[in-house]
Formats: sequence, structure tokens, C-alpha cells
Amino acid sequence: SPRSLRGILSKPLVHFSGSTIHYQSLREAQAELSIYFRFYNTDRPHQSLNNRTPEQVYHHAQPSQ
Repeated sequence: SPRSLRGILSKPLVHFSGSTIHYQSLREAQAELSIYFRFYNTDRPHQSLNNRTPEQVYHHAQPSQ
């Protein structure tokens, strides 16, 4: 029902690898996830990418202008 859906959406949570993180608002969840995704894509080396970041791999694959 719309009432129960509103209750679910008013307390965002995110589930990663067996951990659940509860946020006070959607805005807080978006801000925190934005920080994490920036770290994940620009600062964190990935073993599957020969210890490079996704950003390094992406920019290396782009044709020179």
C-alpha cells in the first residue's frame, strides 16, 4: 500500500556484502554513496585491472585527440 511504501522510502538503506547500512534520509544516502563511488572508481586499485583504477583504465583506452 502507499502508506507502507512511504515508510520504506523514508528510511533508506543499502546492502553491501552482508552488511546493511541505514541512512537517515535519501539525501544522506546519495551523498555517502557518491563519496564511496568516487573512491571506488578513482582511488582504489583493482586487482582484476592490474592494480589500476577504473578511471585509469578508462582514460588509457580513450583515443588521443
